[in-house]
Amino acid sequence: MRNLKKFDIEFKLKHKKKHLCAMDETGRGSMASIFVAACVIMPDDFFDEKINDSKKLSESSIISLSEKIKNHAIFYDVVSYSHEEIDQTGIQNINIKAFEQLKNHVEGKFDSLFIADGNIMENKKGFFSLVKGDSISFSIACASIIAKEYRDSYLKLISENYEQWNLNKNKGYGQDYIERCKQFGYPDVHRKSYKIKNEKQINFY
Repeated sequence: MRNLKKFDIEFKLKHKKKHLCAMDETGRGSMASIFVAACVIMPDDFFDEKINDSKKLSESSIISLSEKIKNHAIFYDVVSYSHEEIDQTGIQNINIKAFEQLKNHVEGKFDSLFIADGNIMENKKGFFSLVKGDSISFSIACASIIAKEYRDSYLKLISENYEQWNLNKNKGYGQDYIERCKQFGYPDVHRKSYKIKNEKQINFY
């Protein structure tokens, strides 16, 4: 796991920057509710071997590690976009907009590189892209955890209004969400631009 931290330090040295601002997102593939992106700048002397890709962590670990990361971070920030904004703009554009917004929040404050998980920012000025970055870069793994904890907490908060769809558990993903939509119809936080075309699953459009 220390290789994740080593990557960050060597990447900064290579590009002669003091800080590395890492970004990741969650909720891109969800069929409901918000999309969340986070960025973080971590100090060189902070490391926790438990920090990894948030998809590999338990809910309790995400909560505790997110708090620990935020307490040690030099800087962090979170942005979110509603299901309406996603339907109006498209998830690809929302993802790009979120990372650019985070970058704007950091520029001028820190002498920083900007690195984003995935390849969506590959041709964007001022960004480095790293596919599966949350399993390569310690800082991206930290951003991944912050983003996931934020979205999970939000879904937990609203879930009492959407008990039939089990959003607190399925997060708007997968067959459980689809089956509940078949039974109860779409919740008002469903992303209408995410059409489920498999008639065996659901066909409300």
